[in-house]
Amino acid sequence: MSWKKSFVFVILFVLIIVVFILISKKEKEYKSQEYFFKEFVWERPNIVSLTLEVTPNMMNQSYDLYLDLEHTIQIRKDMMQMDMEIIAPNKEERIATYNLWYKNNEGKFKGIPHENLFDLHQVLRKKFEFTQEGTWTFLLQQRSEFQYLQGIKSVQLVAIPSAKEEQKEQEQQ
Repeated sequence: MSWKKSFVFVILFVLIIVVFILISKKEKEYKSQEYFFKEFVWERPNIVSLTLEVTPNMMNQSYDLYLDLEHTIQIRKDMMQMDMEIIAPNKEERIATYNLWYKNNEGKFKGIPHENLFDLHQVLRKKFEFTQEGTWTFLLQQRSEFQYLQGIKSVQLVAIPSAKEEQKEQEQQ
């Protein structure tokens, strides 16, 4: 075998290893379906139901739960109060209230602007663990002081694996 063939095999081997490392390092996101509001209005008591399919490979891991909220600048306040009820496949329920801040301390909208909208990626829960596989349901209800919250285009729930350093700290405790 000539040195050229050996060189090609070494390059190919290194390339395969690099591709494998890149694929294994990529954090997997799990997203629920996206809910779109008619005429950009989230009316109370409209309860948004989002589901997330939990597979066996998601068990025994910590996830950070985010709400992806797409909104316009028509929102009247700096934040929205929202209730979230989490229903596990065995019908076990958990309820929490969140304050979702649209604006930062300087009064500017948070999130990534595009066209006339903002994409806000708001953390809801850190280090959440799915204890069962199956369909998890997340019921969201806006609790702002307004009956009609104008300027909300859509919401979606996103589960992202928690940072590995945080998982190690949790295991050591």
